[in-house]
Amino acid sequence: MKRLILNGLERLEMEECKTPVPPEGFSLLKVLCCAVCKTDAKMWHQGHRDLVFPRVPGHEMVVAELNYDGYTLGQRYVVWPGQSCKDCSYCRDGRENLCEQMKITGFHHDGGFAQFIAVPKDSLVPLPPPSIISDTIGCFAEPVGCVLNAIDKLSLQEGQRVIIYGGGTVGLIAALVCRHLGAIPCVIEKKEEKIKKITPFLEATAISCMKDTVESEFDAVINACADHIAFSLGVVKVARGGKFSFFSGITKNEHLESNLINLLHYKEVELSGAYGLTRKNMLDAVSFMESNIPFLEMLVEDVVRPEEIVKLMPDVLSGNTLKYILDFRDNRESPDELFDKKNSAIEKSGVIEKTGTIEKSAARKINTDLWLISDSNGVSDSNGVSDSNGVLNSNGVLDSNGVLNELPERGGALADIDFSSPDEKWCRSFAASVNPINKALYSEAQGKIDNKTKPLGALGTLEDLAIQMSLIQQTLLPVIRNKALFVFAGDHGVTEEGVSAYPSEVTCQMVKNFLDGGAAINVLCRHHGIEMKIVDMGVNGEFDDHPHLIKNKIRKGTRNFAIEPAMTHQETFMAVRHGMQVFLDNYLISPDMKHCKESSTSFDIMDFGEKRSLNTVETGKNISLDIVGVGEMGIGNTTSASAIISVITGITPSEATGRGTGIDNKGLEHKAGIIEKAINFHKPDITDGFDILRKIGGYEIAGITGAILAAASKGCAVVLDGVISTAAGLVAFIVNPAIQGYLISGHKSVEIAQKAALDYMGLKPVIDFGMRLGEGTGAALTINTAQAACKIMCEMASFDEAQVSGKRHSS
Repeated sequence: MKRLILNGLERLEMEECKTPVPPEGFSLLKVLCCAVCKTDAKMWHQGHRDLVFPRVPGHEMVVAELNYDGYTLGQRYVVWPGQSCKDCSYCRDGRENLCEQMKITGFHHDGGFAQFIAVPKDSLVPLPPPSIISDTIGCFAEPVGCVLNAIDKLSLQEGQRVIIYGGGTVGLIAALVCRHLGAIPCVIEKKEEKIKKITPFLEATAISCMKDTVESEFDAVINACADHIAFSLGVVKVARGGKFSFFSGITKNEHLESNLINLLHYKEVELSGAYGLTRKNMLDAVSFMESNIPFLEMLVEDVVRPEEIVKLMPDVLSGNTLKYILDFRDNRESPDELFDKKNSAIEKSGVIEKTGTIEKSAARKINTDLWLISDSNGVSDSNGVSDSNGVLNSNGVLDSNGVLNELPERGGALADIDFSSPDEKWCRSFAASVNPINKALYSEAQGKIDNKTKPLGALGTLEDLAIQMSLIQQTLLPVIRNKALFVFAGDHGVTEEGVSAYPSEVTCQMVKNFLDGGAAINVLCRHHGIEMKIVDMGVNGEFDDHPHLIKNKIRKGTRNFAIEPAMTHQETFMAVRHGMQVFLDNYLISPDMKHCKESSTSFDIMDFGEKRSLNTVETGKNISLDIVGVGEMGIGNTTSASAIISVITGITPSEATGRGTGIDNKGLEHKAGIIEKAINFHKPDITDGFDILRKIGGYEIAGITGAILAAASKGCAVVLDGVISTAAGLVAFIVNPAIQGYLISGHKSVEIAQKAALDYMGLKPVIDFGMRLGEGTGAALTINTAQAACKIMCEMASFDEAQVSGKRHSS
């Protein structure tokens, strides 16, 4: 059979496949027609939190049973798009659309953009004969049912005034239902071309429509569009004691004024959400449709062959069209027959006499060769040619700026071309330059620490740190004179999936707090004399220049890796290189001072308005950092870190997922599900750290990865903080395992995934204070501990020096 399958964002492709075998409780049915709604277009363009790729979309359909001969068709049905548990309190109360175990056709299992579909038997709602409700009009049952669910909660009375924001198909259906109930609907539609398109419907139904109205005090408001401004206007227009149906969700990442929301309080407005529909709503929809067929026929934009929708999706997404219906019947109506049927419906309503003859549009010429073109071949985008800028899109070869975006995944004419960018070559070369720590000094270092005036091992981790610093610096007199900490910040598109208890704006707000010197990390760095810099790798916000701010923004937040790679190929290496450069630019220090002994000489520098002291030594040339800590700030970054650690270590997403900013139990389960979905979709190469970053990483995590590799290449100790910087360290370890000896795990995080990552790299945390703040706070405390360990190695007397008798060994 043929089906349209969504293999990724804007990758809707026709393919031949085997007819599905229905699982238990499902029936195999022939798809006759399937409508395309704006939700399908949004899934195509930006994904959906319930969507797992690959997936066949489509949930507004008319299907038919196959008779025993396997060829002729029997009873027709519309499909309630849900599959509920039937046992929870919502299901028992007849509100199964809220079932927590709900599985939705076209989201959780394949939908109706196919010749055949496996449908839950309990989801089938019989249709009357085609002479009463045609296949095409039957596709309206689902949107009509959704509208009925919303309007049922309003308990409209005859003569009440209802304002409806949005003149699309759903808004007009809502107006039609209000009219059917005796209420007086007024549709607000701001697009002139849309008003012109729906004029025949408006005139046939005598429903008023305008771009705006000065009237107010409406008895009820229905928002049938995603515009947050429309939502706000609806709050203003509703009467005291009125009702507001929050029918359509609002576009992501918009902000509502709290003063407007307070009006709901002052007016005592009854606000009701409306999500999907119940099976009863579907049954009621069929009855409603029988008495409103002429008007519903006016809402059909066109009946098209399935392959045509690939190039029509942008039109559906724009909201400028009415309802497209995919025809999977063997003997479909021709475009002329559809046109005649639409004209007939208008004529019956008396509109032809008012508006005159409607001209037929020119027939589309379909290039069927485009059916099977896959943009993953690096040939074309989902429209078969190019993106709006005339260059191949991110699923092909070049991005919108005409530069390299993705390497081709298959062979061909492009396979032998070197697509590596200067950033990639630079990063790979620098990463390869890291040499393993020379452990030849280990025995001497161990002997020296053992001979200090203490029982063997009595200083625990301090002794291990002292030995490690000796090996890193290749001296038995390790010293930490100069120390720094870099806080890398970036936002994450995956927060759109609801994985954090805090909104993404907190990233920007906290970076400003860092720059003002008011965060915990500022306090600890001041206290321990650590030079601190904040690095903007991808914060969704702008900052004024500041002496402690490094502006390395790649983009205002990564993409949502639940539905597409977090970064492009080029962005990945740009972010890693920026992180490397942050370390290299701050590696050498040139204080103006006189020659001094190794122990200490102090000089004052300014740090966030307060003086502190650094110990350093003059050697006649630039002086380098001895140790560096890495911290982070980014709402949503524990999701990315958990995904990275799950991929590399092999622990399950559920085992890797922690609470991050403090999500509840249900949020934790949801977060693990998002991570599992992303890993299954992207299938990152566990041997390629850069591929892992590209698909499920974050800009700040990539920056930390680069800084770690650069520091190790210069022989500088690196202190990791919590789970996020540990995930970055793990990626760097995959890129070049030689970094292991330079890494120090700052503190034991409460995030479960950190232990798996540390075990994988053979590291143990230095401190355990039960901390889960991030920012680099654990790293700052550990830098001070490492400095103390060096002083123990250098300044603590041996048994011989102190003339203290050591422990006698029995013969």
